[in-house]
Amino acid sequence: MRKPGIRALAGIVTFTLPVLVAVIGVRLDHSTLRQDPRYAALVLPVLLSSVGLAAVVPAVPIMTSKLSWPRRIGLTVAMLCLLALECGLAGYIVLVGGVH
Repeated sequence: MRKPGIRALAGIVTFTLPVLVAVIGVRLDHSTLRQDPRYAALVLPVLLSSVGLAAVVPAVPIMTSKLSWPRRIGLTVAMLCLLALECGLAGYIVLVGGVH
């Protein structure tokens, strides 16, 4: 019984990963790390990997569930649409954080 709960929790945490990365990135941009070339080189790979994980990890429990095939596809597409909205929110957080 615990396995579906753990899978759901892992999916939720990884789904929110792009926003968490954006918030942490804005916080680090206001620190002295901004001048470090290693930090600048890691920004894009970390952001892209968080979006990739947010797309793949929540889709796995949906696609391996016992729901009908059209329902699984529909839920996965809905999840990806919500992920696009979340990435827009993360972009907004980064833009607003850069203004201050």
